Amino acid sequence: MHNCRQVSADGAALQLTTHQEVGLKLGLAKKSINPAIIGVWRNGVVADKKCQRLALHYIEEFGALQYWLRAAFQQAQIK
Repeated sequence: MHNCRQVSADGAALQLTTHQEVGLKLGLAKKSINPAIIGVWRNGVVADKKCQRLALHYIEEFGALQYWLRAAFQQAQIK
């Protein structure tokens, strides 16, 4: 889940906050985040293909933020 807010009066700076529940939707962790998953993602080694696809999607999503986030935030302020 991503939340953004304006942090400068001229709208030139946005602060992005991301909350991610790693592994919960895949059934890999039940009550808390599975530290083993975070460790393998950090080290670039992921054995589970579902985890790998999720990690790649996460990286792609963050890589694309710079292209659409500012316009989306400004459009939301108009409504």
